[in-house]
Amino acid sequence: MMALQAMIPLLTLDDSPFGDHGPEVAAGLQIIARYPALLAAIRAQRSSLANPEQYDPDADYLDRFLLMFTGRLPAQRHCEIFRVVQQLQMEHSFNAGTFTSRVVGSTLASVPAVLSGAVGALSGRLHGGADEAALRVAREIGSPAAAAAYIDRLLAEKGRLMGMGHREYKTVDPRSLILKPLAAELCMNSPLENDYLTLLAIEEGFNRRMAEKGKDVWANVEYYKGCGAGGARRTRTLFHNSVRYGPLRRLARPPD
Repeated sequence: MMALQAMIPLLTLDDSPFGDHGPEVAAGLQIIARYPALLAAIRAQRSSLANPEQYDPDADYLDRFLLMFTGRLPAQRHCEIFRVVQQLQMEHSFNAGTFTSRVVGSTLASVPAVLSGAVGALSGRLHGGADEAALRVAREIGSPAAAAAYIDRLLAEKGRLMGMGHREYKTVDPRSLILKPLAAELCMNSPLENDYLTLLAIEEGFNRRMAEKGKDVWANVEYYKGCGAGGARRTRTLFHNSVRYGPLRRLARPPD
């Protein structure tokens, strides 16, 4: 994320018109158009798989990103699910990243400076990150059978289960109802099956314990997203840059 934050202001933007939009919107659209190549270029410094020059002008925007980021186009169904994940990520229009962009923009700073500042906020561990944290917990636990003991220990230590609960949704996060079956579709009968089943066991056990306390705490959209990202055959390298691609696009979206 720090590399992306540093690279955005270095982009060369031209005066190409974008319909009736003014120069600020035109600059933002140019930056959004270059996100796929930027992220692929950053990953290419760490992995031989990414290739920002593997550009297919006829490909869909998100498919083109996956092609450059992974070096090959995943199966069509995986691309479709990735598109759904991005739409779910963009569902909320105001968070710390978008707030930061508005603060920087209120000073009449340049569009690259605005988006660079927003990416800086997005990189913070309190700005999301539950997707990777939940997956990490599942792998540390190791199996569904160990979920109950983990939950007992977590509650005894008054710990926090990442990916559970939401400050706005007091019932089930409706986005998680869409993402959970997609994660199951991707992970079952794959090397990630144990990760998914462990997350499922943790969720069910945690829900039961919360119900005993008279509390409703449900999985949010982040909980299964990390597992789904792996199912779409993207590595954990630059995890946040790929999984948070939706929030990156949202940062430049005009407020509703």
